[in-house]
Amino acid sequence: MLNTDEYTIYQGIAEEVEGVKEHRVVNHNLGEWAKGEAHVNGCENYNGFLRTFLRKHRSVSKTYLQGYLDF
Repeated sequence: MLNTDEYTIYQGIAEEVEGVKEHRVVNHNLGEWAKGEAHVNGCENYNGFLRTFLRKHRSVSKTYLQGYLDF
């Protein structure tokens, strides 16, 4: 299962990511912050930590990106 907000970049992502069977969307523009079990708080937190971690490296090789994500 994949939970995202309404940002258009996520449209069609479920078909591109292996193993995703369901894509649930919460629409912040409509005042939705959660829909049942669907929310994006965990995802946004991880993304913030990842950005902070990767920022000091200035660029990341695609070869090693999965290793950084696993870390």
